[in-house]
Amino acid sequence: MKTKQKILIVFVLACLLLPTAGWARAEQAQEAALPFRDIEGHWAAEEIQAAYQAGLLIGVDGSAAFRPDQLMSRGEFMVLIDRLFLSREYEFFALTLLTEHDEYGWGEGFDEPYLPYRDVDRLTWLYPSVRRLSLVMERLYGPGALQEIFPGDKLYPDKPITQEEAEALFRVFTISADEDAYESLWPRSAQTGKEKFLRRAEAAVAAIRLSEYLEAAPILPLLDESGQKYPLVPEISELFPLFDSFFGKDTAFARKMYHEAVERIRVGEETETAFRQMRQLAASRFSNQVGVQYYLSWDDQTPLAENLRHAYLAVDEYFQAGQPSPEVLRLLAANVYDLALQLQSEQPTVMRAAFERLRPYLGKLEPGSAEWLNFSLYLAALEARSGEKQQALERYLQLTESKEGLTNALYYLVASGRMAEADELLAQASDSAQLEPVYADRLRQELTLLARQAEAARQLAGALQQLETSAGIVIRGQSMLNGYQYRYTTEVDRQNRISHTAGIYQAPDKLVLQKMESYTDMNRKRLYLYDYDAGRWEESRSGAIQYIHEWLDALPVEERLHTLRARYLLQQGQRYAVVTEWIPQATLQERSAALSLPSGELLEAPAFVSKYYIDRNSGQLVKRVWRYEEFYESGEYIAFWGEETYSHDHTPAVELPADVTEGGR
Repeated sequence: MKTKQKILIVFVLACLLLPTAGWARAEQAQEAALPFRDIEGHWAAEEIQAAYQAGLLIGVDGSAAFRPDQLMSRGEFMVLIDRLFLSREYEFFALTLLTEHDEYGWGEGFDEPYLPYRDVDRLTWLYPSVRRLSLVMERLYGPGALQEIFPGDKLYPDKPITQEEAEALFRVFTISADEDAYESLWPRSAQTGKEKFLRRAEAAVAAIRLSEYLEAAPILPLLDESGQKYPLVPEISELFPLFDSFFGKDTAFARKMYHEAVERIRVGEETETAFRQMRQLAASRFSNQVGVQYYLSWDDQTPLAENLRHAYLAVDEYFQAGQPSPEVLRLLAANVYDLALQLQSEQPTVMRAAFERLRPYLGKLEPGSAEWLNFSLYLAALEARSGEKQQALERYLQLTESKEGLTNALYYLVASGRMAEADELLAQASDSAQLEPVYADRLRQELTLLARQAEAARQLAGALQQLETSAGIVIRGQSMLNGYQYRYTTEVDRQNRISHTAGIYQAPDKLVLQKMESYTDMNRKRLYLYDYDAGRWEESRSGAIQYIHEWLDALPVEERLHTLRARYLLQQGQRYAVVTEWIPQATLQERSAALSLPSGELLEAPAFVSKYYIDRNSGQLVKRVWRYEEFYESGEYIAFWGEETYSHDHTPAVELPADVTEGGR
């Protein structure tokens, strides 16, 4: 039986950028019994209770006492920050690229996870959180970022944490051009000064304020690193309504049959019976045809095109009924959009057809009404998905009183290179009482970051140029390609135009590590790879492009920026400038068609991200992290991620041994 997974794609896409339900607060917190015996009447009792309910903080030593005025230790605060990070980890993935291999090690015989503090044992409760924060800080701000906060080889986890140290750890969440973005999160007490220590109550208040801030303002709301988030559509909260307002004079039996069928569909039990009942109701004079047609569009046993037909009929019945309901019309439009999304790979024109099918109904709605706004947002989304992005943008510019309309308008303005218009639009929207100030701040911060793309590209181009023109370099890397794990060292001698790679790898079907070694003659463009099974060197042509990421790596940054419309984010750590690069899926697909790759055209590239770490003093590239995913028309799938470090402190001398060329063929 085929499954369509209709827990709406629309809903999932919307949730990627809109606030999600999460932190219990205020009235709900007061209704429940206090979790700790020593916080009643305390000024931070509400936040302490909310932090406890959210799983961020517990009692001291597992007891029922919270000790709100006790100083918080470094270790306790780092665990708190880690829990906050894990609650929103998916939002940060485009910036951290963390995988389980980073956290737990790279397999049998490879290095175990490294932690730079000797006094945090692997068996302690602190270790996972400190390890993860070390990785996160490094990915966001460069090697040794955590050591910039806590220098040396010891953390002293039981030492009280200062507010200055705590604020520095909050940088994990500061994906912003404003270094003081979270200044308001810290409760102000009578204590002042650089060495003010943080109390447990103050930490709870800061944690809850931060969690609320992150809910109200998503990370990088204008970024579409996977090419799937936009167009942004309204959130759907109720997928299984009864459509009560559309009932008429029905028999008790018919209404009971309808209610039973809806409940069966909702819980996913006896759905075959439920859809048979719905078909009977559709053929009868049952009044609630809006609900009947909507639920018939959920039938897994019928083709998607038939489901879409019922979704259209539900919209038709809604307008025939003449009973306005913004929530119902939003759900019906979302249903059409979701089904069209699922059909698009089989029917490329389905989005345009859906747009043309629904557009006449817009004239039946009062301009500016909630119905008109919701319906217009879905029409614009259908238009954007059909490839008419400029027309969709013009529609979104008329819908900026809604968060979705404004965010979509900003996104497509930025994608069109109309940055000045985006700035002006946001300035106008910020004066509107309908836009939350915190959301406006986040959008403004991202526009500021996007305005620095040219600077980011310039710094990256300079670092790569240094790398290419240096006399020599040593590269140490680890990577995973379709289940094969690699650890290698490459010495590049540009004077002799020879490079040498040696290392180990582990195949997914092997229990033991295997050696690998190769030489590359850059002048003759020849690759010599040692075949350990045959005991000889094999010669082949180097530089042949098999996959799109290989072609991309050789492309100048200027061309990536202007031709591929790459997006760049520049963050400044104390020692490193960190440039994150995202390549849009659409442009990669366009270019792959002209490359004649062995696996055919690229069908999908859900992840194409690289991070570059540039020493701020020398301008040299010291590290790179990447993650690529590629689906080809041949059915081949490439999952490739890893990291490399670059040593510039000595020039390797590499020569091509005689037995290598003699053994080649």
